[in-house]
Amino acid sequence: MRGKYKAINPFIKSFVLFASTLLVSLLIFYAVGVNLDSTEVLEFQNKNIFFYIVTNNLKVFLVIILGLFLYRIPTYITLMYNAVILAFALSALTHVLMFLSIIAHGIFEMLAFIIAGSVAFNKYEDVMSNKMKFIFISFVGILLILIAAVIETYISPIILKGMM
Repeated sequence: MRGKYKAINPFIKSFVLFASTLLVSLLIFYAVGVNLDSTEVLEFQNKNIFFYIVTNNLKVFLVIILGLFLYRIPTYITLMYNAVILAFALSALTHVLMFLSIIAHGIFEMLAFIIAGSVAFNKYEDVMSNKMKFIFISFVGILLILIAAVIETYISPIILKGMM
């Protein structure tokens, strides 16, 4: 019976974990009724904020990948935590431009985290035997983090200023 079932694709596993947590969290936050009522637009547009965002997201990326060595516990926790935070932010939005400012960078950021999860959900032996493949996949994830940070730092604030 042991070799009969095919393993779930690690990317699909990572995506389903994130998406299902996001969906359940959104339902809960909408049922509870989250409202932040803040129209304050932060002045993000500088390189210090950019480097802070990149550094923070790279730490998250690495924690997710660490799950490869730590029974995937950090991977599950971090992917689910980020999905809950995103759900909270999305459920509290009161303006379409707020949604666009989050989605503009969030697509790249969350995809990078899902890619990190897909690395962590592989078997250690597979990663070690295909090092170049996983280095390339990780590089793509890091590139997505950089793109997300540029958008979050320099484009999202412009979108938010359109609300005012």
